Amino acid sequence: MLVLDVRRVSDGSRISSDDVSLTVDGKNESLTHLNDSTYSIEANELRGEGDHDLELIVGHDGIREVLTGKISLPESSSSGSLIRDHKQMAWWILNVVIVLVAAIALSRRRS
Repeated sequence: MLVLDVRRVSDGSRISSDDVSLTVDGKNESLTHLNDSTYSIEANELRGEGDHDLELIVGHDGIREVLTGKISLPESSSSGSLIRDHKQMAWWILNVVIVLVAAIALSRRRS
């Protein structure tokens, strides 16, 4: 879940509005109004695919503001693999295995 907190830049006060919409890469997304100025969106489809263009339109005080930006979310930890999450350890294990195979091969050649 991705949580957005909408505040005024000038004084940091919260903006509570029911007129808020979000598009991600040009596609409308549904927002859930949590409380005062916070809104949430499911972030599963945003994970691990590079940068996404966000456009948040907030209607407040008789005006509509368009806020744009980019977001990139890492892949969730549940979809990780041992090698990707522990690359250094995997390289050490691979190096030790190669040395052991070479040592066994040399010892058989000498006997």
